[in-house]
Amino acid sequence: MLAEPMLTLREADRYRGQQVVVLGLGRQGMVLARFLARRGARVIVSDRRSEADLAAAVAALRPLGVEMVLGAHPLSLLEGTHLIAVSGGVPLTLPLLVEAQRRGIP
Repeated sequence: MLAEPMLTLREADRYRGQQVVVLGLGRQGMVLARFLARRGARVIVSDRRSEADLAAAVAALRPLGVEMVLGAHPLSLLEGTHLIAVSGGVPLTLPLLVEAQRRGIP
């Protein structure tokens, strides 16, 4: 398992209250979702795979309050989102990411 990065208290607090969408629920997405949720972010994970395919990951993240949008990456994910975090392997040409860039969402 990947270790969480070390942050100062000030750095760790910067995600508190922010809505962050994590695209991709592989190893990187899991670590990032946990990291952000533990720092007070409202985390929404989106992956094209089904809940059945991601059962272990879903079971691990739901107790942390992480929301799941599985099976697609709808544009509605951008509403209220402050930041999008993209896991490795997720193409940067996804319509969701193109629209996020157009809206100025980092």
